[in-house]
Amino acid sequence: YIRQLATGDRPFFLFSSFWKPHAPFEVPQPFDAMYDDVEIPLPEQMTLDAIMRLPPPLRALILRFRPAYDMDRQRLMWMYRSYYGAISHIDREVGLILAALDEAGVADNTIVVFSSDHGDQMLEHGLMGKNCFFEASVRVPLIIRFPERVRRDQYNELVESVDVLPTLFELAGLPEPYLNQGRSLVGLISPARDDYLPREAVFSENIIPEVITGGRD
Repeated sequence: YIRQLATGDRPFFLFSSFWKPHAPFEVPQPFDAMYDDVEIPLPEQMTLDAIMRLPPPLRALILRFRPAYDMDRQRLMWMYRSYYGAISHIDREVGLILAALDEAGVADNTIVVFSSDHGDQMLEHGLMGKNCFFEASVRVPLIIRFPERVRRDQYNELVESVDVLPTLFELAGLPEPYLNQGRSLVGLISPARDDYLPREAVFSENIIPEVITGGRD
């Protein structure tokens, strides 16, 4: 399909969404057994006494529905091994996409962005899933590749997902079609620029009703 897109006269856009890594933790072969012999460090197990001493919103989040904070450690290890296997699976799939761009002869003239919408607590702080502001939930990968236009480096600046849109438009040499809350990263990642103004803060919100306190305990 990439070869077909690359032979056209017009620029192409391809969005590829991967479900994993994500609960439930089933992974296809051979990735399901890839880490069976690896002892992965597990997060510290939370006790109910420790949870009850936490701030009310966090306590409510941990104990909502069917709490998993005291999950069997063997099952948790299986989840971690499956999670790692899913990451390796996605790594393989992304590699196939990059290889297809190479084979089509458009790798040097294609902007590639890899990112995610959220992480997973994996029982850190007694939590599974997302919906909180710990780093395991809100810190996600953001990788941009555009040969000669994007510098190969690693950055520590605060970045939001909304920054991807204006960055893509500027890299493509197009005006932003409408006002948006994002901030282009070209001034940070371009080898020809050094005029990026770093963010002092980023924004995130939680919309789970029983967790929002409205300023009351």
